[in-house]
Amino acid sequence: SESNVQFRATLSGHSSYVRRLDWSADSSKLQSCCGAYELLYWRLWKDDDNGERRWRPHQEKTASTMRDEIWASYSCLFGWPVRGIWPEDS
Repeated sequence: SESNVQFRATLSGHSSYVRRLDWSADSSKLQSCCGAYELLYWRLWKDDDNGERRWRPHQEKTASTMRDEIWASYSCLFGWPVRGIWPEDS
């Protein structure tokens, strides 16, 4: 069968291999966690000055902006929904 999978972008930022990846419910954002236990957020689209959405994948460096995001899946070990369940210094 034919595949519609295409390479679209490389997201760089983790200091180790990517262990988990989750899509937002609207498919406009990603969250990923790596072997070094980093959790990174990614925005895939950006609104330009004309109000049009442009494909511009980039890391979201302010994690609190993703606090209320609804995720289609949740496989990352860390994040807002699981905040507080890990013991201090674990």
